[in-house]
Amino acid sequence: MSTAAAVLPHVVDLARWDAEICFHEDSYELVEGVPTMAPPESYGNRCVGMLLTLLLNPNRDGWIAVTDAGLTIRELPRATVRCPDVVVGPLASMRPDGHNEMRLEAGEALFVAEVVSPSSIERDLVAKRRDYAQAGVPSYLVIDLRDGRRELTLYEQRDADGLFVDVEPTDRVTVTIAGTAIEVGVDDLLA
Repeated sequence: MSTAAAVLPHVVDLARWDAEICFHEDSYELVEGVPTMAPPESYGNRCVGMLLTLLLNPNRDGWIAVTDAGLTIRELPRATVRCPDVVVGPLASMRPDGHNEMRLEAGEALFVAEVVSPSSIERDLVAKRRDYAQAGVPSYLVIDLRDGRRELTLYEQRDADGLFVDVEPTDRVTVTIAGTAIEVGVDDLLA
């Protein structure tokens, strides 16, 4: 028995991404035009994302928190589409696109969260933090429960260049979405 790896183009635009790649069986993000394989989420990380949506959604007013939605960071010059663990956006915008994929423009996102896994440390703490800040996402929560860590890092404040400033992780944060303050603690996210 052999397994053939899918051959993907080196660089694509958003139209080709939508037409050919975004529904690929494997998990991909589009990073500066390059289809980039993302490891599948662990069961534990998926549970944490779902528990976060359950904490956020009872408080919603015209918005909704979801998992498994794409976020278009930019289209030009080279497109970037990230797949956050949790994204919050206006209810009217959170509908499947013409390709039956749920994707939101980054400028519409009200909040984004990532659950760190051993294979996503640099991506979540550096690359996505930069991408989300540059795209204008108001707040970004990094949830790190690896190897006994119990850390929530909420990025909201920005420097002169518009990037999120460093903050110390803690075990409890107050997430504000469209004027609604919601307390989130590490214990709330452990199933």
